[in-house]
Amino acid sequence: LRPRPLLAEWNARHEDELARALFAQGFEDVSIRLDDRAVLHVAVSHPRISRTARAVGRAVRTALLLSPAQTREIRITPTEHGMPVARYEFVDLAALQRYFNGQLPRRELAQSVSIDAAAPGAFPDAGEERQAVIAEMEAERERPFEIATGEDGHLVSLRSESARGERFSLVPLRISTLTKSATGYYQYQIFATADYERNLGSGYYLGAGMSLRLHDNFRPDIAPSDSRINIVRSDAHEYLRASRLKLSRLIVNRFGTPARGLYTRWSAGFYEDMYAGVGGQALIVPRRGAWAFDVAVDALKRRGYDSRLSFQSYSTVTAIASAHYRLAKGYELAIRGGRFLARDVGARFEFKRRFASGVEAGAWISATNNEDFNAPGSQGKRYRDKGVFLSVPFEIMLTKDTRAQAGFAFQEWGRDVAQMVASPADLYAMMEGPRRSVLEADGLSGLGDVEDDDALPDLGSSVLDRSWLDIAGRDAASAGSLFGDADTWKAIGLGTAATLLSAGLDAPGWRFARSHGRNGAVRALRAAGDAVPFVALAAAGVAAMAGQDRRLANTGIAALEAGLAGLLTDQAAEYAIGRSRPTDGRGRTDFHPFAAGNLRSSLPSTHTSLAWAFVTPFAREYELPWLYGVAALANFARVSAGKHWFSDTVAGAAVGYGAGTMFWQWRRKPDDTVQIGIGPAGLQARIPLR
Repeated sequence: LRPRPLLAEWNARHEDELARALFAQGFEDVSIRLDDRAVLHVAVSHPRISRTARAVGRAVRTALLLSPAQTREIRITPTEHGMPVARYEFVDLAALQRYFNGQLPRRELAQSVSIDAAAPGAFPDAGEERQAVIAEMEAERERPFEIATGEDGHLVSLRSESARGERFSLVPLRISTLTKSATGYYQYQIFATADYERNLGSGYYLGAGMSLRLHDNFRPDIAPSDSRINIVRSDAHEYLRASRLKLSRLIVNRFGTPARGLYTRWSAGFYEDMYAGVGGQALIVPRRGAWAFDVAVDALKRRGYDSRLSFQSYSTVTAIASAHYRLAKGYELAIRGGRFLARDVGARFEFKRRFASGVEAGAWISATNNEDFNAPGSQGKRYRDKGVFLSVPFEIMLTKDTRAQAGFAFQEWGRDVAQMVASPADLYAMMEGPRRSVLEADGLSGLGDVEDDDALPDLGSSVLDRSWLDIAGRDAASAGSLFGDADTWKAIGLGTAATLLSAGLDAPGWRFARSHGRNGAVRALRAAGDAVPFVALAAAGVAAMAGQDRRLANTGIAALEAGLAGLLTDQAAEYAIGRSRPTDGRGRTDFHPFAAGNLRSSLPSTHTSLAWAFVTPFAREYELPWLYGVAALANFARVSAGKHWFSDTVAGAAVGYGAGTMFWQWRRKPDDTVQIGIGPAGLQARIPLR
């Protein structure tokens, strides 16, 4: 190796040498700047490396070798299509060199590395200064194309990649499958694809793709779609069999970063086989935290069945807003709402888990205002699109870096409800992996191209380190000790007294249900009240897995435990008391204790109990008394529907409030149990001393 240049000797030639070294490793969008404080700024993008820290590690290692000897600091900004993902600041270059030499553990290196969101303009613009280096490297290439075997999940492919961000790929053998639920007919096709990508500069990117069907088992007698709403996906088989040669996509995207944590995309062209259009997307990503929000609006026109240059008459505008929330243990929740392809309005809920291998598995379900009552829907019951999906990264099976994945989705039925257009470049999907890599642990996983992740648990975490049975057992035993407390029996007495006193309103409540139960406003409030226990359960579950916020996680766990305790208490009380429901016609004083079938008796109200149990820990922890009003909607719903006497709902509220308070109190107490963690670095134990 040649000696590193001195700071005074650094010039454009040295920048070109560093750029050439980075281009040779597959980096793109390389920009380099050395400021007057001897801080070296490097922005890079790598189309194949999936782990951000790994790409940063290769870039900073190269910069460390070729930068001036007096360089004080190196800042690496990884980018995606010109958009900055984060900024890695290495302030102790001696420690960095020792880490790469295997002389310093990662946990010590992490003390001298700062990772933060990169602001727009905080990294140099590549511009035209690297074009000369790129041209020289292109001229030195012996062959413009190469044959690749066993890469990116393909048996064989012909490809060409340029440092200027130009890529071509020809895959002569691929297969896709489709099962039509209406006929039980399994369809497959063997086809070839050609794809072209190019960085046009100034944030513009061109993407094109064509496919040629080589063999298939398509049948001409498949029944046409019987959808009663706008047909947007249920005739997908028509697109498959109409033409052998297809122009799958031809799209121009413009990416931008107007502000820190705000990413935008504008698109125009052929999005996919079935739709063309123009549209845009904006993504908001906080600097720290588990949330991300995006909104996408697209004006779309349906393409002809041949997927070439023809169009059909159907056009629409879709507008989808999405909220994404990362939970503990690799779980993630996404809620999408808005106007879908068939002009139906509603929401789609997605839940998935990402395993350590990178494999993702999840499910989705939707609810919209569609009028599709055909099977598997039924008259009066709208069909809800739902299914499960699996994503497998090829990286875990190959010896080279790749971002390629295999995706599988299984739906109950192929209908037109809650359908979305294939995004030409979904911003959240682009940023999800890099953002996860940056935020997990110390953000340096794979930095040195070695597996040195510290797998020791974070002792004391209420969620990540202990099983749910352990948590519930400890809290139940602790909460159970409250029954030896005089205040507990006082609270039980007050709840019993409130139930007895409220019995005087049983008859007026029943009269109200019979006379006003069909009123529009009453029905609307009843629908809201009926939903409270289920919405509160979902909220408690999400909160319980919020690994980034221990206070929120503990409150969610308390709510779930309170709900379970309330449910068990209600079932035992219903069996022991056996009170008749209002609709049974036997009156409010009819009781049949310990009788068969009592688990569906009236006292107490389980719906009400669950609503109050789930809500109470949050109301008390965050001092939000209005949440009790939300829980009271469940009381109103059960009385106005004639399902329960008024005193039943008071008893249910007392049970739920008591359970919620009890488990909330015990979740706030310090954990006095011994906790042991075993990892590659040894044994850790936490022993509380009093």
